[in-house]
Amino acid sequence: MTESASDNNLRLHGDTLDVFLSGSWRLSDGLRNFEEEIAANPSLAAARRIQFCVDDLGAWDTSIIVYLQQVADHAESNGTEFDTNSLPATLRALLTLARAVPETETGSSVEKAGSFERIGRFTVERMENFGNFLHFGGTCFLAFFQLLVRTKRFRWRELWPIARRTGPGAVGLVALIAFMIGAILAFLGYYVLARFGATIYVVHLVGYGVLREMGPLMTAIIIAGRTGAAYAAEIGSMKASEELDAYETMGIDPMDIVVIPRLLALFFMMPLLTVYADVIGVFGGMVVSVALSDLTVELFMDKFVTDINLFQFGIGIFKGTIFGILVGLSGCLRGMQSGKSAEAVGQATTSAVVTGITLIIASNFLIDFIITMMGL
Repeated sequence: MTESASDNNLRLHGDTLDVFLSGSWRLSDGLRNFEEEIAANPSLAAARRIQFCVDDLGAWDTSIIVYLQQVADHAESNGTEFDTNSLPATLRALLTLARAVPETETGSSVEKAGSFERIGRFTVERMENFGNFLHFGGTCFLAFFQLLVRTKRFRWRELWPIARRTGPGAVGLVALIAFMIGAILAFLGYYVLARFGATIYVVHLVGYGVLREMGPLMTAIIIAGRTGAAYAAEIGSMKASEELDAYETMGIDPMDIVVIPRLLALFFMMPLLTVYADVIGVFGGMVVSVALSDLTVELFMDKFVTDINLFQFGIGIFKGTIFGILVGLSGCLRGMQSGKSAEAVGQATTSAVVTGITLIIASNFLIDFIITMMGL
């Protein structure tokens, strides 16, 4: 059997290359390059098997892993058997871990999806989101039904702090927006109707616009941006800190202690906020109407009470309640779907607002369409 050597670290015996790992292997000692050692003695490349001798191995760090990676890459590219049985178990484990990291694809190698494929993916994602929303809503409805028939215990004291943040905490913002909406409707009505000498009908525009449409709609959008986002952030943070997992470990359903109290808070608070927004909105419209036209406060209120029936007011309250449920479901669902990183919580918060507002607009259209078809 012939023997040749490139240096003290590489020795060829027949078709087996012995790699001697001796002494200190630290980054401070410099890095060895296996390919350069092979290039210095091309006869070593004829080896069909590579093995290691570690009898004199001293202190080492990641520099030896880099070297072993080079040896493994050389063996893989040349079809050479790579024998690591003589390496310490720690080195073998680290080498396996290092070589198990997948290569990342660059953007240039990713095929661009066609237009139809992108449309298809978008459609499938939207349908999946809608299915998840329906499933989550059904789960919440079942939990609420079990609460009504007293098969589940509910901690009512958890409801008031959430309701207080949802309702009284939003009063200032709702009042400001409602007043401005009422004033804008009055401005618009006066500008258009004054051309026909029909400024008296500004009362009808303000009444119908605020009570039936803008009052509940703008209140719901405010709550979606304020409370829906807060729900998603709170639940997402609880998921990130594994609080929800802790509840499940203790045998407590997170639906009962986290989701249902928030849904009930919006269910109770949204009608009250809608009534409050209606009052402020009508007041804003009355102020502008009296200031711009020859209407008086008494005439405005007389026409409002006489011509605007309670049915319009009831439609607004019904819409507000539905909008509140949709906002609560959107916020809680996105929070439950959130990942466990800070970025995921932020994405869940944004998604909750987008989902909530989209559902508010869509349901408002659907309710108006049904009422119109019924001739009400």
